[in-house]
Amino acid sequence: MVFCWLLVTFEIRSLVAGDLASRSYELFEQSLQTLAWLALAYGWLKAYRISGRTALLWGWRLLAGLAAVQSPLLQLLYSNPLWSGAPVGDWPVLNLLALAYLLPAFFALAFAWELRAEGLRRLAMATAVYALLLVFTYLSLEVRRGFHGPVLNLGPAGDGELMTYSLIWLAYAWALFGLGLRSGFASLRYAALAVLAVATVKVLLVDWGALNGLLRFTAFAALGASLLGIPFLYQGVERRA
Repeated sequence: MVFCWLLVTFEIRSLVAGDLASRSYELFEQSLQTLAWLALAYGWLKAYRISGRTALLWGWRLLAGLAAVQSPLLQLLYSNPLWSGAPVGDWPVLNLLALAYLLPAFFALAFAWELRAEGLRRLAMATAVYALLLVFTYLSLEVRRGFHGPVLNLGPAGDGELMTYSLIWLAYAWALFGLGLRSGFASLRYAALAVLAVATVKVLLVDWGALNGLLRFTAFAALGASLLGIPFLYQGVERRA
């Protein structure tokens, strides 16, 4: 298992950096490594469920833990293209942002489901929260890419961009709430309220002073509809429960 991990890691290193001794370790390589480690870890988890071998148990835990350290520290913080200036690509969805944030979020949700099945509810909850944070980051940076192109750290945010952030975040809150209603998971409804709170603070503190005319009206109208709709539906769910 160690040799398998080393082979995959060094192959990616060789293909991207061209030299195993290179000091370069950019977001693209970090993202590939994280996804490869998560894929291996998930495969070993499934193999452990079938065979019950202790080596597979510790293998998937260690490798998933390694990815869980690299993803937030390097991809989300240190190498974030919002301030690193790394080009993310011209295409929507099929770009470096999906590789760095969206695909790892899907893996995190898959691991959260498996951990929940094992009775590790707190760890499953933390993993799911991080997955939702990655999706939030992806959506926000994708809006930035749509307005500024592949290099995200150039240029100030215009009125249209500021309004789009608010609309995307509110739509994300509605999507989480809908999934929470459909699946019955209260945690998704709580996440929807958290995203709604972030969007509310942003609209009141940023959009109120930065936007004018129709853009301000649109942002506040969307916020008002969400502040009325989501809590109203949430109270109805709580009463039925």
